[in-house]
Amino acid sequence: MSQCIHKLRIPVRLSRPAQEALDGFLLLSPQEHDDDRLETALDLLNSARTVIPFISPSEGSVLLLMRANIDWVAVGSSVDTRLIYPPNRSVTREQRVELHFMDGSHIDGIIQWDDAENLKRLSDFLSWCDDFFVVVATSATLIVNKQRIRETRVAESTPRPAQVRVTAG
Repeated sequence: MSQCIHKLRIPVRLSRPAQEALDGFLLLSPQEHDDDRLETALDLLNSARTVIPFISPSEGSVLLLMRANIDWVAVGSSVDTRLIYPPNRSVTREQRVELHFMDGSHIDGIIQWDDAENLKRLSDFLSWCDDFFVVVATSATLIVNKQRIRETRVAESTPRPAQVRVTAG
């Protein structure tokens, strides 16, 4: 007999290769994570799950998306950051970037990371980090799939978030 588990819904905009971005909801587990905290969107996207459930009001259904085919997920400022990334996330470095995706689209933002593991350069972080990482922008927090990035154009370091700019290729 299957058991229904009620999930936490967080509103997001989700981008897939060469398709219009979708507005909808990611579903997070309400059960505590390994370290006595709720699952976050970053946890979900970096999990071992191959398929990610996504509720799309415009489609009128649940879409089962292949995690590897998600370019990025934008989470608005109205969502509690404890549901976006772990609350113990430490940031000691940041770099303004322009990310160019495989489908020709690109976004501007700031990548933040912790150099506690001696990850002094952005290239060290991107080589080491999980598939999905956080990019900060003024209007949203983006969770980006590094496997979908063709190249990263590095700009100057900056103390404040950049404007997010998403354009089709």
